[in-house]
Amino acid sequence: DVCSSDLFPSHDIGPYKREFYVGAGGAQTLKFTGAVFTGTIDNVSVTALKTAAQITTAPSSVTCAFVTAERILVACGCADTNGNFDPLRVRWSDQENNQQWTPDPSNLAGSYTLSIGSRIVRGLAGKNENLIWTDGGLYRMTYVPDINVVYRFDLVGTGCGLIGPNAAAQVGGIWFWMSPSGVPGLVS
Repeated sequence: DVCSSDLFPSHDIGPYKREFYVGAGGAQTLKFTGAVFTGTIDNVSVTALKTAAQITTAPSSVTCAFVTAERILVACGCADTNGNFDPLRVRWSDQENNQQWTPDPSNLAGSYTLSIGSRIVRGLAGKNENLIWTDGGLYRMTYVPDINVVYRFDLVGTGCGLIGPNAAAQVGGIWFWMSPSGVPGLVS
């Protein structure tokens, strides 16, 4: 199987083709053809995990989750710190630490409860922002580099929620989605 044809950055000296193969039994073969290559090659070991590991400290029940550009794991429609499910609650972990979900002055973990709609349908990280759709509205979740705030939630609109969890996409920095009323949505 070809895992990557761009194993090495193109800024190394000279044009060349490069391929990385993992053969039967995990044997590694590097193939370089073309002009000159100047650089170093390290023995890279890639291990594919076959099972996911549960994050035991994360909310016990979650409608959807995503990772922000700030490397923070966000759970939408989830249980609070007491284990009570809230379909409009948004919780996030500490930065680069998906094991820390309890807010504390020493971390960025926190939570917020949305007010429009009866449930969160989907949350997605985008190019410059995070969007969270409920069945009745749309929120913009913006990072605020302040340990006391972390994220600001702005209501973008009502009556423009999401019809289903896979009915939204971002293309070229513009969000497109289908609302429960059948009206397509657009945010740039």
